[in-house]
Amino acid sequence: MLFNAYLRCGADDLGLISQHSIDDVIRANDIVDVVSRYVRLEKKSGINLFGLCPFHDEKTPSFSVVPSKQIFYCFGCHKGGNVIKFIQEIEHLSYPEAIRLLADQAGVVLDEDESDGQWKIKRERRQQALAALLEAGRYYYSMLESQEGRSARDYLARRGVDRVIYRTFGLGFAPDRWDDLFQHLKSKGFDESAMTDAGLIRRSIKDTWIDFFRGRVMFPVIDAQGRILAFGGRRIGDDGPKYINSPETLVYQKGKHLFGWPQAQRARSEEMIVVEGYMDVIALARADVKNAVAPLGTALTPYQAQLLGRTARRVLILFDSDRAGTEAALRAHEILRQAKVSVRFVLLDGAKDPDDYLNRFGKGRLVAALAESLDVTGYRLALLEQEQKEIPLLPVNETRNRALSVLAEEPDGVTREIYARRLGERWRLSPKTILEEVERRRTQRRDDDKMNAKAEGYRDSRLPKGEMRLRQRQLQIQKSEENHAINLLALLVTTPSLIKEQPRIDEAMLEGFSISSSVRNMLLSENTRMPLQQADFSPGVLRKLASSVIDSANEGTLTTATFLSRVDQLDVQREYTETELDAQRDDTGTEEDDIAEDIELLRRMFLRAIRTFDKMRMNTEKKRRLYKRELMTMRAERWENNASILNDRGYEMEISGQKENANRVYSKAAELIMAAQIMRTILQGEQ
Repeated sequence: MLFNAYLRCGADDLGLISQHSIDDVIRANDIVDVVSRYVRLEKKSGINLFGLCPFHDEKTPSFSVVPSKQIFYCFGCHKGGNVIKFIQEIEHLSYPEAIRLLADQAGVVLDEDESDGQWKIKRERRQQALAALLEAGRYYYSMLESQEGRSARDYLARRGVDRVIYRTFGLGFAPDRWDDLFQHLKSKGFDESAMTDAGLIRRSIKDTWIDFFRGRVMFPVIDAQGRILAFGGRRIGDDGPKYINSPETLVYQKGKHLFGWPQAQRARSEEMIVVEGYMDVIALARADVKNAVAPLGTALTPYQAQLLGRTARRVLILFDSDRAGTEAALRAHEILRQAKVSVRFVLLDGAKDPDDYLNRFGKGRLVAALAESLDVTGYRLALLEQEQKEIPLLPVNETRNRALSVLAEEPDGVTREIYARRLGERWRLSPKTILEEVERRRTQRRDDDKMNAKAEGYRDSRLPKGEMRLRQRQLQIQKSEENHAINLLALLVTTPSLIKEQPRIDEAMLEGFSISSSVRNMLLSENTRMPLQQADFSPGVLRKLASSVIDSANEGTLTTATFLSRVDQLDVQREYTETELDAQRDDTGTEEDDIAEDIELLRRMFLRAIRTFDKMRMNTEKKRRLYKRELMTMRAERWENNASILNDRGYEMEISGQKENANRVYSKAAELIMAAQIMRTILQGEQ
């Protein structure tokens, strides 16, 4: 299994890093030393160190480091984990990048599997592509600074972009000749495959190699590590499309990166501004607003939303004020909301975009406009007001009706009242009248939702009863297993020796029970009495985690810090590729190993459970009894769940005329239920 031996790194750094190398990195980097480079820590208790949290604003220290467990936890924002997780959060790196950074700092040589020749070839291709992109960036910049780049510098000057700005963003110029970059890279020793892997050249209709970008101002796409991954090009002349962007390549997926990301990171702001394009980011930089980024020729993606959420406490959406821009802004809001990111809007009145606004009204007005952000209801109402101004013949009643519908969708009552007062002043109506109409619409919508729910329930009722019960049972299985699994694994982390514990069931315990030989054999079987196994967990995230944790406990290498590294690896694997996720869904029959879709929440649940067991100060014997009770309960519930599923199948067989097969299935279900009841009785006796 993947977690047993190697971690498959994500698209940022494809490869296989051995688990023992990850553990070596954790052991070689004392968390107190690493955190102290970023946070001033003071001892406030016998075992913990405290400081001001680097991830949110606070005046009283709530950020703690536990040297004995090599973990950190903030009681304010609830971020926590081991030294790798800390570096991920503080430096905004991927999991593999954080491992490599810590390995380099501590002089740890990572053990990577090079047995796969294809992997080695792919890594070399990736390295060559990145090197070609870096050289291309140098070449484009030199062309911008050259005599030949005068037209590009003049264009930038007309747009208010001086040398300081274009150096900050590494802008460049691609001469309007067919193969200048191709010939330059050839002279530097790069072959055609490296250039095509980088998206820098393409075949012409004459079957010759030509540059992908020609006659354009160049905008490099740079990641947090300072690597050039791609380019965007803005035409200077009138021919061709205004902007073209690098294709997706071996090193670049446009939905996973943002233009201006490293520059915005250096601003160290808790607020990030998302704009539409390259020149919008540049315009805000001209106004000394340096915390702006832009998607790369596409709508904002869930991946980009998660990236923003890990960095900023709040995101401002500042898109163009035309219809396409406002619709894109509302779609971006929904994606950010689903990623649980706090979102506000900025609507520039009197200009299409930040560059236009800056040129018309100046830096002061632009900065002031950014401070007047709107929530989604305020933004939608402002758009309606703007539309009314732009289309004077638009019926007032139509605008008013749409505004009331917008207000009816606002879930917060106080916010509804605030906007009702504002609308009342504008329309010369009583706020009470507006709120009454809004409430009427909300009631109507609730009634419609109920009708839709009834219709959905009717459609569900047309499903076979066995399938309905099976769906409900699967939800119960998921919730129950989550609770027992978290307790079992948290206990195992606090006391790894528990891995050897086995449920104590023998012949003497079964005396007095009237049971069949098959039930007796089930209770006394090796499978029932063996220590915790991977098979005790349903297929999915927790089974993968348990497999790795059980192996580490048996090897004697399990600690809180190494356990949390396994949890972090779940996140890495979950983002690896959609192809693997699809294959995983097909294999398990679940919808995405759904027991812990939010890995951050899973991490917090484990940290909370571990802290709870530590606070209880149980001796080893009490932990042993609790651990065995959790294990036996989970196995009993598994039998009951399997019995329920078998009964559903038996019902389907019975109604389809397979009575003999149905009876066999019912008999097996009855055995499972009996075994589970006896297991529970034994547990009650032990308590």
